Parts: sequence; C-alpha cells; structure tokens
Amino acid sequence: MNILRWLFLIELLYVASWPFCFHLFRCLPDGGFGLGRLLSMLILTYAAWLSASVGLFPYDSASLVSFLILYLVVSGFLFVKRSGEIRAFVGERKQILLFEEYVFLAIFFVAVFLQSYKPDITLAEKEPDMMFLQSVLRGGAMPPEDVWFAGKPLNYYYLGYVVFASMIKLSAVKVEFGFNLAVASIVPLACLAAFSLAYNLTKRKGYALLAPLFLFGLGNFDAFLRAVHGGGISRFDWWYEMFAHGSREIIPGTIHEFPCFSFLLGDLHPHYMFMPFCFLLLSLILVLFMRKGELFPTFTPSSWYLHGGIFALVLGAVFMFNTWDYPSYVLLTFLAVFVLSVRNGGGMRPWILALWVVGLIILSAIFFLPFLISFEPAAKANLSLVDASKRSPLGAFLTINGLGVFVAVSYLISELARCGLKTLRPSGWLILCAAGVVLAAVGIAAGCVIAGVMAALLLIAAAIALSRCELSPERLFLILLVFLCAGLFLGCEFFYLRDFYGERLQRQNTVFKYYFQAWVLSSIIFAGGSSYVLEKLRGAARAGWITTLSVLVAASLIYPLWGSYHRCGRFLSGAKAVSPYVPTLDGAAYVRYRYPEEYRALIWIRGHLLQRDAVVLEATGDPYSFFGRVATFTGHPTILGWGNQESLWRDWTWKAITDRTQDITRIYNEPKKSSVAPLLKRYGIRYVYVGTLEKKKYNSSGLEGFEGEFPVVYRNKDVTIYRVPQG
Repeated sequence: MNILRWLFLIELLYVASWPFCFHLFRCLPDGGFGLGRLLSMLILTYAAWLSASVGLFPYDSASLVSFLILYLVVSGFLFVKRSGEIRAFVGERKQILLFEEYVFLAIFFVAVFLQSYKPDITLAEKEPDMMFLQSVLRGGAMPPEDVWFAGKPLNYYYLGYVVFASMIKLSAVKVEFGFNLAVASIVPLACLAAFSLAYNLTKRKGYALLAPLFLFGLGNFDAFLRAVHGGGISRFDWWYEMFAHGSREIIPGTIHEFPCFSFLLGDLHPHYMFMPFCFLLLSLILVLFMRKGELFPTFTPSSWYLHGGIFALVLGAVFMFNTWDYPSYVLLTFLAVFVLSVRNGGGMRPWILALWVVGLIILSAIFFLPFLISFEPAAKANLSLVDASKRSPLGAFLTINGLGVFVAVSYLISELARCGLKTLRPSGWLILCAAGVVLAAVGIAAGCVIAGVMAALLLIAAAIALSRCELSPERLFLILLVFLCAGLFLGCEFFYLRDFYGERLQRQNTVFKYYFQAWVLSSIIFAGGSSYVLEKLRGAARAGWITTLSVLVAASLIYPLWGSYHRCGRFLSGAKAVSPYVPTLDGAAYVRYRYPEEYRALIWIRGHLLQRDAVVLEATGDPYSFFGRVATFTGHPTILGWGNQESLWRDWTWKAITDRTQDITRIYNEPKKSSVAPLLKRYGIRYVYVGTLEKKKYNSSGLEGFEGEFPVVYRNKDVTIYRVPQG
C-alpha cells in the first residue's frame, strides 16, 4: 500500500500539471509533459515552504493538503478555460505521452525492486540524510530545527528534503519507507525528464532513450579495466570495488560519483535529489531558443510573466537544492541569451536581453529570500588554484569521462564539417577555432593535456555557436551544453573551492560536484550528439563510429549490471540472505534485526512522546556508526548527533561541537544529577536515553545516578528512558 499511495500521488501531480505544461512547453514535441511531475512537486513544495518561512502557515499535513487542493483547483480552472486546445494538444501527442508513461512506470518498478534489496538507512551518510528528512517532517516554521543540534536551525541547502518530506506527508507513508521510496523515485523522475529533453532535441524515441541509458544505465570504465587486469568479471565484488575505488581515487584525492553509483549507494544527498529538476531548467532554456521570437521582442505579459516567473522560480530553487550547481546554471542562462543576441543581429534589443537576465537572477533570489537570509554556508566563495601536481592525469580523466567526451568531440567535429569554415567568418570566429587547436597543442606539450583539450573544445564550440552557420535551436542548445561541460572540466583543472578537507583533499568536493554535473549534462549530449553525428555519417565511417560507440557502451555496462547484482545481495532473501528481512522498503528493518531492544525503545518514543520538540539526550560519538539513532529514527532533537557532520555545516573550528560533546559527557558521567541541572535546562532536555551505546561510553556511576532522581518512563533489558524532573 505504501508504494501504491506514493505512486498515486505522483500520478495525480502529473495529471494536474497538464495545463501548466501546455502554457510553458507547447512549442516542444512532447509538450514538456515528461517534466510535469517535477513542475507540480516544485510548485507545491515552494508554496508550503514559503508560507512556513514567512509565518503564514506552519509546515504540516493540513497546510500541504490545502495547497494541494488549491493547486488542483487552479489546474482544473486552467484546463476548463482552454479545454479544447489542451485536449487537442494532448491528442496530437498521445503516442509519445503513452510511451513516456510506460518508460516512467517500468523504471519506477525496477528501481523500487532494486531498492527493496538495499533498504538499510545506514552506510555512508544515510543517517544524516534521514536526520535532514526528520528535521523537515517535524513541521512548524522554516528553516526547521536541526534534530542533531537541538535549538539551532538547519544550516544546509535543504529544498530536496522539503520536496520529499512533502511527498511523505501527502502520501501518508512512514518516514523509513518514504526515505527509500524517495531514493528509488528519483531514478524514474530523472530518466523520464532526460528522455523528454532528449526527445525534444531529436524527435526520435530510439535516440532519446540513450539519455536515460547514459544517466543511470552506464558507469565509468574503471570496472572494465579492473576486469581486464584482474582476470575477469567473476573475480570481483563489483559493489565493493566501486565503493572503495571506482567512485573515488581514480583521480587521487577526489570523489567522482556517477548517477548509477549514487542510486546503488542510496544516500539522499542534495546533488542526487536535484538531478531530475535540472532537466526542468534545461528544458526552460531550450524553450528560450524555440520561442525566441515570441518571448523577447514583444516583452508582453503573456510571454514574460509565466515563462520568466517559472524560470526564475526553478533557477532560484537550484541554489536551495544544491548550491554548487547554481553558478553553472546562471552561466548557462547568460550564455543562452548572449548567443541569441549575437545570432539574431538586430532582431532583439541587447538591453532587453540584459534586462531579462538580470531581472531573472534578481527574481530568483527574491523567490528564495528567506533561505538566503538564514543560510550561512561554511564553505565561503574562496577559490584557490590547483597545485600542478594534483591535476587530473589524462588516463584517469578518460576512465571517468571517456564515453561522454568521445560523443561530444564527435558532435563538434560533425558540426564543423556540416557548417564549413566559410561560415566562421567574420575572422574572429575563425581565430577562435585556430586558437583552440593551438591551445590543445600547447597544453599537450606542457603536460596539461586535459586543460588544453578542454580549452580547444570550449573555443570551437563558441566559434560554431557564434558563426553564421544555420543552426536549429536544438543544435545550438546542444553546442552550449558541450561548451558548459568543457568549461566545467577546464575549471576543475585550475580552480577548487577551499573547504574543510585541507590540502591533501583540496579538489575532493570540487571534482565531485562538477564532474557529477557534467555527467548529467553529458546524458543529453550523448543522446543528441549521437543522433546528429549519425545523421551526418555514411558508409564505413558510420559503421566504424557505431562500432566504437558500442564497444565503449559495453565496457560501461559492467558496473551497472554486476554492481547492482552484488549491491542487492545477489537477490537472495530469507535465510539465504545476509539480511534476512529483505526484500522490504522499511529502512529501519536493520535496527529491528540487529538491535531489537533499541528498536522497541525507538518505536515507543515515536508512539508516546507526542510533543515533537521534546529534546531527548543520547550519546554522541563516532560518525558512520549507530550514534545519533534516537534523533535519526524518531525525529526528536538531541544535543549532538555526528559531530563531524555538524562541523561541516556550521562550525569548522569545532568549538560548538566540542562544547556540546563535553556537556553531554558531563551530564551522563556526573553521579549527582542536581549539579548538571543548569545544563539540562540550557538545552531544554526533557528525556534521557540510556541504551547500549551510552552504557559502553559513559561511567556506570554516572548512569546509575539517574535512578531515583529521574522517573523511568520506559525500560527493557537494554534501554532505559528517564524523564527529566521539571522545576
């Protein structure tokens, strides 16, 4: 029933999006309907979040249901108002819309099936992700209280958690099920959005399917190389190999996840949650190219207010979804408008275009002003130069990105061949091409091969985009994506954002975030570029290119296939499985299995401590462990969860973390509890949890001090919960 309720809600939001898709995306071959679920989820979440941020309504189930009803009413009104046009619009696209529905449902059930064999909300950083979700689900005002740092708000980009917390509340599923449904649902949402955008570029379903294939169906070449050098596929546990090696350290000191790995890992991180929504923004940029004559010269309310307003909303959401992505999409928006201005000569007044971009950015900030005011990023905008010794080796770079680079380079070459050098006049654009070739040669000679090649791609893409060659909106859009990807790779070779991890891992997060962005963008380049390359090639050249691509794709399939098999425990269940409770979507099932008494205590807290802001004291300790389990699985705030994670989000000096750690230790270890009464009052502690971790970490004399002074409200053989006397 959890799956059906969740799926029903997603499909309801899809149908409700039709009138909005009609107004926004009617110029696209599929009408943008593949993006409808995402559009509805974002609008609904934004309304609930904004009302809670300004104190209008609390963030709770009643408010969400009210906004859902209002959204359905507005959708119905818009549908009735233009029902004839919308029905005809849908009727014309019935075949592609049905195909998209089949794609979504097929991938949804496959993803849910796979997730049911890896449901545990533990390993890597699932516990902090669950904590973020619980913090939002507690309801009330925004930003929500950080349940791992009682008394302080979340200091993170948390919009993704609000989106899926809203889905959990509206579908009435338990949070431990909702967590796994969210992880699984991102796969079909992203795959369908990628398919939709690729179809709108190619108008061919076969080529469009290459986008979701690249996005979630392919991995990097590391598995292939390990299989070749290690004696075959069967000799490895491919999940472990990728977890330990293939997603990090190919380029020393970095992380380089890709979407398939992220899904199998199962962390509900911002970069993963934002992935489907980036295609919504990319499609809005494509609409700029498709409707340029309608949108810009007239500057009328019908062209500006709806498209510009939704564009600004989605662009602003990027910052709150995953702040690392915001500069890239602002740059892409600017590039799109700049290219439109140059290629259309006097057709559009430059000041109108400049005003449009500036207004868009300002409006995107205004939409999310409450978040901008409250958010204090620990990583400031502190760009530093990459040490030459830490730049990416060419072989390692191609191991990660070789397939996408192959198609991108092939596509640019095909466009150059199609356009011809004569269209690169005036001479400035020809000089750009020549400069690209020279830069590549200089980079190779200087040992900075990647930088040279990426600079060449950057300049050649710019020369084509700004040339007099006739380029369809779809081709022009694709060239800009190649330009942005090359720019991301080039930037990572010279700059990194200084963060918590120090010099040895100076590039870790920068490469992680921007290589992941490039992979997502490359899914569209892979589909669109393949289509346009094969449109140009004939005979032996065509056969050779297809053969090369097929070999590269086959090499990229090893990890997704065998990695899934191993990550899901070879699909064993019951007594034969490592985890006998699978398949299930209950993310807390492992707690019930491994720590049965702790599980009973956590369930008791959820059923009896109904005052959600009641602070429950528990032990703090090592990250990537069972510490923080009370706040994580009940949603009740505690003094400190994983200290290292909280330091990343709010305090690189560790002072606040150390202070809280010492206070927790004192409360547990002090035999005379009256002497720690000021600490209990300072943090508003209402209950004290003494379980297996507390008994291992703190003095028995201190734990015994709770007896007699603090009333016992719950007890089993491993856990005792005390109520703090008031007054």
